[in-house]
Amino acid sequence: MIMSDADIRQAVADGDLVIEQFREDCLQGASYDCRVGRPVQLMREDSPLDLEQTRTVRLEAGEFALLMTRERFKLSNRIAANIGGKTYFTRKGLVLLAGLQIDPTYEGHLALAVYNSSPKHIAIEYEQPICTVQFLRLSSPVERPFRPFPGMEELREGRLPRVDREYFRDLEAESLTVLGRDLRQLAVTVSQLSTDLKGLRDAVERDTASIRMTVEHMSKLFFYALLPVVITLGISTVAALVTALLSGK
Repeated sequence: MIMSDADIRQAVADGDLVIEQFREDCLQGASYDCRVGRPVQLMREDSPLDLEQTRTVRLEAGEFALLMTRERFKLSNRIAANIGGKTYFTRKGLVLLAGLQIDPTYEGHLALAVYNSSPKHIAIEYEQPICTVQFLRLSSPVERPFRPFPGMEELREGRLPRVDREYFRDLEAESLTVLGRDLRQLAVTVSQLSTDLKGLRDAVERDTASIRMTVEHMSKLFFYALLPVVITLGISTVAALVTALLSGK
């Protein structure tokens, strides 16, 4: 059964559900909005950032990050939960990468991986709602409680598990960001080449026009230079013909 806001409050009051750093305005009709906690591990950083100090982090296009919730949870053996993304970030292109279910008897903060699938950077602020948790009351207590995994102790203490941090730090998906930058640089280069080619074409057209005008001018000069010779040759030929006719030859 999905728990309503009244059910969640009652479970907290009864001790079946513990939400440390609980905030009333984060409680929704049938869920609770978790906020961004202090540590954030980016791919390009060697160690986690402290959002309590920086207040915001910028996630570049194609970049992954590992976050932690501000809230710390402790579920009884009769309560489970589901994790979902916030519409605000989903519309911006932020993809939440997390397991769907929080098992009964889980205790600790939630580690959340996020990925910026948009072509623009996304800013994430400290204590900003990042995901929503829907609680479910089971029909009976579980017989197999939650089994801690490597790094669970760190999550209980409010630290990102070292194994997860190392994975995200060394993740080679940064090529997506680099690719975007390279494509933008390539676009600038192509644009510059297009401008240069246009300039070269205009210069060739100007030079061609200039050569054509020069040839036409030289042709006229050549014609006018030969005209007297032609006239002289023509007069001489006519005079020779007249002389020949008159002499009877």
